[in-house]
Amino acid sequence: MLRTRIFASVLLFVAVSAAAYERPLTFEANRGQFVSGVLYAARGPQYCVAVDRNGATLHLDDATLRLQWIGASAGARIEAIDELAAKSSYFLGNDPSWWTHNIPNYARVRQANVWPGIDAIYYGTGAQLEYDLVAAPGADPSQIALRFRGAQHVALDGDGRLHLRVGGRDVIQNAPVAYQDVAGVRREIDAHYVVDGSRVRFRIGAYDRTRPLVIDPVLVYSTYFGQPGFETYIHSAADAAGNVFITAYPGIKGPSTLQFSPGGGSDISITKFAPDGQTLLFSIYFGGTSLEYPRGLATDLAGNVYVLGWTSSTDFPIVNAVQPVNAGCNELFVSKISADGSQLLYSTYYGGSGCEFGGDDIAVDALGQAVVTAQTNSTDFPVVNAYQPVNTAGTTGVVFKLNAAGNGILFSTYFGSPTSLGDGFGVAADALGNSYVVASTTASDFPTLNATQPALNGARDGWIAKFDPAGALVYSTYFGGSGDDEFYGVAADALGNAYATGITFSSDYPATPGALQTTCGGGTAVPCNDATLTKFDPSGAVVYSSYLGGSGDDEAWDVAIDATGRAVVVGNTRSNNFSLVGATQSVLTSVSCPFVTRVSAAGNATDFSTYHGGGFSGQAYGDEVSVDAAGNIYASGGTTQTDFPTLNALFPTLAGGRDCWIAKFGDVVLITPSPSVLAAKGGANHKLVPVTLAYGDPSASSARLTSSSSPACSVSVMSNEPVNGTGDGDTSPDWIIVDPHHVQLRAERAGNGNGRVYTIKVTCPTASGQTTVSVPKDKK
Repeated sequence: MLRTRIFASVLLFVAVSAAAYERPLTFEANRGQFVSGVLYAARGPQYCVAVDRNGATLHLDDATLRLQWIGASAGARIEAIDELAAKSSYFLGNDPSWWTHNIPNYARVRQANVWPGIDAIYYGTGAQLEYDLVAAPGADPSQIALRFRGAQHVALDGDGRLHLRVGGRDVIQNAPVAYQDVAGVRREIDAHYVVDGSRVRFRIGAYDRTRPLVIDPVLVYSTYFGQPGFETYIHSAADAAGNVFITAYPGIKGPSTLQFSPGGGSDISITKFAPDGQTLLFSIYFGGTSLEYPRGLATDLAGNVYVLGWTSSTDFPIVNAVQPVNAGCNELFVSKISADGSQLLYSTYYGGSGCEFGGDDIAVDALGQAVVTAQTNSTDFPVVNAYQPVNTAGTTGVVFKLNAAGNGILFSTYFGSPTSLGDGFGVAADALGNSYVVASTTASDFPTLNATQPALNGARDGWIAKFDPAGALVYSTYFGGSGDDEFYGVAADALGNAYATGITFSSDYPATPGALQTTCGGGTAVPCNDATLTKFDPSGAVVYSSYLGGSGDDEAWDVAIDATGRAVVVGNTRSNNFSLVGATQSVLTSVSCPFVTRVSAAGNATDFSTYHGGGFSGQAYGDEVSVDAAGNIYASGGTTQTDFPTLNALFPTLAGGRDCWIAKFGDVVLITPSPSVLAAKGGANHKLVPVTLAYGDPSASSARLTSSSSPACSVSVMSNEPVNGTGDGDTSPDWIIVDPHHVQLRAERAGNGNGRVYTIKVTCPTASGQTTVSVPKDKK
C-alpha cells in the first residue's frame, strides 16, 4: 500500500522551545460554541485552530494563517476520531439556548478524500498543529497542493526551508524530511518544496511505491509568540476522591474570533483533572460579554464544584438564582457545577447597587451550602438574619451563606468595624454548618464576642469570627502581638476546631508553650517576619499557636486539615534554614520560594515540610492548599520560573509570562538508616559499608510500610562530594543499591573537608522520603 504522510507543526509559546509543550490538542465538534462554518476546533496556548471543509485556519492574537487545499474535492467527509475522556461545556451569556455542554473531545480530525484517495488528518500538541496527508494505494501524491493564505510573502531559502511572512512574524517551515521504513530500518528519501507563486507542492525523489512514504515538513516561528505580560490567575480545590479542579482567568486564551457573540474576551475556565494529574476530565468556559474574575473554588461531598468571583457583565449565565440581575457596577457571582461538568446547577449574582469586589473566598459545608466572604461599598447590600445590618464604614466586609439549591439565603451580613475600612480573606465551614472567617484590621472598634483577645494589641491584628448555621455570631476575637499581624487562611475540622494561618511581625506573637516554634525565627529587614498557625477550639479558646519560619521572611497564605487533624500550610519563605522534614526539595533555590508544611495534630511537630520552587530566573509563590480523603496534599500558586520543578506533568514548561502551578504530595516515608554514621576515623578508606534502611509511616492512622510493600519503592543516592572520592585514582563505586532496604556506601574519609554526606531518597507509589548518612573526615 502506498501511503504519503505530510506533517507540519507550529510553535505557539512564549519563550519555550518547539518540543516544550507536550499536551495533545483536543478537538471539539462545533455545537454552536464557535462561529458557523467551523466543523471542529481546538485551542492551544493563545491560539485556536479551526477545521472547515476547505482546510484549517490558525487564529493568532493579531494574525490569521490559513492552510488551504488547492483542488480539493467538494464532497470531502470530515469526522473526529480517537475520542478522549474529556468533555467541554460552554455557559456563555444569559440565554440558555446558547449554552452547550458535555461536548466530546477527540485527539484527531480526519478529512477523507481531500483529493481522490488522499485523506488529511489533523492532530498535534499545545505547541504545534500537525497534519498528515495519507495516500491510499493507487492515489497520486502529486495532486497535493497547498496555499497559505494570510502569508504576505512565501519564498525558499538556500537550505530548502519555506519562509512565510505572517502578521509581522517570520514563519519558517523546515525543509521536508521524507523516509520509508524498510524491514524496521528508516530509509531517507529525497524531498523538496516547490513554490509556484502562492502554491506549494512537494518534489519527491525515487522511492519504493509498494511501501508507505512519509513526508515531514515542520512549521515554526523564528520569533517567540505570546501576549506580553500575559498572566493567569488560579484557584484550585481537590475533592474527596483526589480529583483536582482549577479555575483560571482569562479562561479562553487566544483570539475571540471563533467564539460566538454572548461570551467576552475574559471568560472564566474550570478544568477538572483525574487523581493522576494527567487525565483531563472536563473543561468549562463561562461568562458574559464584559469582565469576569474568579476569586475562589470549593467542592462538596458529592464532587460538585463551586466558583466565586465578580463580574461587570449584565448577561452573566444565570440559573436558579437568588438574584438574577446585576444591581451594581461589579457584582459577586456564585456558580455551582455538577461533578461531571455537564450542568450549571445554579448561578446567581449577589450584591447591592454599589460595587462588590474581592470575592475573597468560598467554602461549602456538609449539606452543600456555600458560604462566601467579600467586600462591598454598597449601602443596600442584601442582608438576611444579619448580625450587622448596616454599612456605616463605606467599604466593609460581608459574609453570606446560600442554601444548597442556590435560590435562598440562609444569612447575609455586613461584618467589620463600623468606622474603618473592612476586609475579608479566608472562610471555612465545618460538618455542623458553622462558618469561620479570618482577616486583619487596624480598627479599635472591631466587633468582638466571647473573645480570647478583646482589644487591638498592635497597629494591625488578625481576627477570627465564627457564625452558627443561622448566622448568629458565636465568637469573634482579635489575635496578635504588639507588631502587625494578619490572618489570610482558615480551615475547620469535623469537631469544630478552627485553624488560622497568616503572617506576624510581632516578636511577642501569642505562641503557646510546647508548640512547634515558640519564638520568632527572624526577618530580613525587621526583627520578626514569620508565618503563623493558630488552632482555636469550638468556643474560640486557643488550643495551640506557633510561629513558622526561619531567619528570613516567611508568610503563610492558606491551610487545610486532613482526617487526622494535621494542618497543612502553604506559603512563601526567604529563609534558607526553614524547618524541613522529608523534603522533596531541601534547598532554597531562589530569593523567595513556596513551602508546604504539615503540622501534627498536637501542633508540636512537623512530619513533612519542603521547599517547592525553581531557581533565580523568576519568582514563584504558594497560594492555596487542600487535602483529599486519603491525606494527599494539593498545593498551588503561580510562577514566572522556567525551571519550576515538575513531575508527571501534563504541562511541563512555562507557557506565558506567569503561569499557574499545582503539585500533589503523597504521604511521607520516615527512613531510619543503620548505621547513620559510617565507621570511626582511621578505618580503611574506599571501603563499601552496608547500610540497612528501615521504613515507617508517620501517620498512626495509615498502614505501616512493611517489607512486603516496600519493593514497590525505588531508591536513589546522591553525595555532596564528587564521585570516586578524593581524586587519588581509586575508582571503586561510591554506592551500590542492593534493594529498597539495603544500600552500600563508600566510606571516603581521606582529606580535610567536613565530611561526606550521602542523601538517600526513597520514592514509593503513594509516598516518598529521604534521609542522610555521614562519613567523618580524618582531617590529616
